[in-house]
Amino acid sequence: MREVFADILSYIMLMLTAITLQNSVFTRGLGTSHLLSLADDTTDTFVFTGILTLCTTISGMLYWTVNRFLLQNLSFKRYIRPLSAVVCMSVAFFVVLFIIVKKAPMKTVQKAVAAMPSAAFNTLILGTIFLTENYSMNLVQTIVFSIGSAIGFMVAVLMITEGKDKLNNDAIPNAFKGLPSMLMYLAGLSMAIYALTGHPFSI
Repeated sequence: MREVFADILSYIMLMLTAITLQNSVFTRGLGTSHLLSLADDTTDTFVFTGILTLCTTISGMLYWTVNRFLLQNLSFKRYIRPLSAVVCMSVAFFVVLFIIVKKAPMKTVQKAVAAMPSAAFNTLILGTIFLTENYSMNLVQTIVFSIGSAIGFMVAVLMITEGKDKLNNDAIPNAFKGLPSMLMYLAGLSMAIYALTGHPFSI
């Protein structure tokens, strides 16, 4: 029983680490291509993050299975890793699209379909897939880390949204308004998180 609780605690810690100290946006710059565009609309953010969570988790599970049972012993594995990851992401795209069309309300379907391409084919998903492989995570760890990375993306979007509101004031010189001040804010957050973890802690 003690071992079960120890495993559960380790999975919880892995997820919390993926959300906070090892946030993929702030520590590795993954998913930043869509970060600033989502900072204006919280409803779209939650729809996007929901799709991203599903796509990241399903892609991670598929890639773990393919890697474990098909690619593991291939001598040319390194050359087909990217293609395998993209194929897994494509399959996840159609699985999630099918789920949304069948189960979600019509208003959500319209927003979800518009967000699907950028959520399903995202550097966050690709980076998470390769991180779980590089650190030899098992299937449960892959699922937990994938969910944590997607939630960490939502946390990053909410922090950027808050920062954007604070940075929109007259005290900032005109030359730094908009993107320059936002990039400086992102750099400050990233350095603060890096200072808390340090390089050796990186997973």
